[in-house]
Amino acid sequence: FGTCGWSDHSAPWNNRGKSASGLQHHSFGNDFGCVEVDSTCYNYPRMSTIKAWINSTPNFFLFHVKLFGFLCSRGGSVQSLPSSVRSLLNVKTGWISDKEMHPAAKQLLWKMSNEMLTPLIRQNKMGVVVLQFHLNFHPNGENREYIRRCRRNLRGDVRMAIEFRARSWLRG
Repeated sequence: FGTCGWSDHSAPWNNRGKSASGLQHHSFGNDFGCVEVDSTCYNYPRMSTIKAWINSTPNFFLFHVKLFGFLCSRGGSVQSLPSSVRSLLNVKTGWISDKEMHPAAKQLLWKMSNEMLTPLIRQNKMGVVVLQFHLNFHPNGENREYIRRCRRNLRGDVRMAIEFRARSWLRG
């Protein structure tokens, strides 16, 4: 068992908000076996950051990594994209959907997502990749096919978990 993130200084597992000693305290001080990494939903961490996570946790500890949010939302602010991806786009500001993106830009996002997982896999610290789909992502043929496409784009040596926010996925 574990939590979503480790930086909530007011959380009861974080020494009741006293001194926040970060991931090491979270993983060693609370007997948690895993954590969901939420920050990867917003940007790609440096490899040095991921290696620091690995080195701050016990051998058995797992990281459940959220997929970059743009890939689950199938769109977003151009400014939220990594600069290497923005350089492949015709637009520099505003909102862009994945359907408007050049295929090379989408491929680069998937490449970056898959490469980010490599150190965790090598050190046996990889849990699952979490795909968080928002309330407007309802059960229909197009969305089911998109989930299959995500599975094909995600490297084959990781497990995938899906978080549906729309309750309609749970009916029937």
